[in-house]
Amino acid sequence: MKNLQLLFPHIAKSAGTSFRNALESQFGLDKVQRDYSINAAETSKEIASYIYGDNDYFRFKLAFDELKCSLLAGHFPASKYARLFQIENVVTFIREPVARVISEFKHFQRHQNFEKELSDFIEIPRFINIQHRMLQNVPV
Repeated sequence: MKNLQLLFPHIAKSAGTSFRNALESQFGLDKVQRDYSINAAETSKEIASYIYGDNDYFRFKLAFDELKCSLLAGHFPASKYARLFQIENVVTFIREPVARVISEFKHFQRHQNFEKELSDFIEIPRFINIQHRMLQNVPV
């Protein structure tokens, strides 16, 4: 049987960490690649090298296959890697939008010392329509 390969675009504050942790336990950490940004410590060395270093998605997919990986997870738009996976193997979680934004706002207050009001937070472009941006250009 062919190795199951899942793509998990992890939308922040949508229960993704619990899901990713469960899959990592199921598959084993050596079968998981992570992309949480170019400078994130969680980003896998293959992603750092092939994607951020060489911009070579083909070589990354070859390495992913050779390592018999089962999961690629991280904070990236689904379209970034969707062409490398069967569309039926792309999975994510979405959350009721207002609850998700409030959760992210509270997260930034706790962990990033964000001191402004919620009304200010929701006007910052990078926080507007995150779920939509993460899933755009991919057939749902």
